[in-house]
Amino acid sequence: MPDTSTQDTALHDLTQTADALDAGVTSMYPKTAMASIAHWEAQCREAGVVAVADGLVTLRDALSQDRLDGRAIGRALLDLAEATDAAAPADNEPLASTLGRVATGLRRAGTSLGGAKA
Repeated sequence: MPDTSTQDTALHDLTQTADALDAGVTSMYPKTAMASIAHWEAQCREAGVVAVADGLVTLRDALSQDRLDGRAIGRALLDLAEATDAAAPADNEPLASTLGRVATGLRRAGTSLGGAKA
């Protein structure tokens, strides 16, 4: 189990991500968004949260296309929101709450891009 300072840093990083999502994904610079995706993919892989890491890869791939497909990006965001919700630990309320904020921001962005599933 990670030490308390590592947990505090991760929670702080998640809070910053949630804040950025609250501001709207279109307010993020593309390089910043891609760096954030790479950061969280590495963190999730290290923590064994494979579904979220895989969702981040899917999102990164969708954002890396020469011609961006808003619906594909939206679906990737919605899938990532579901995986993020599922990863929230029941025994850690601060972490679960912050992951819930991240998932809500991802869901909002995915819906706005037309990623709603039929």
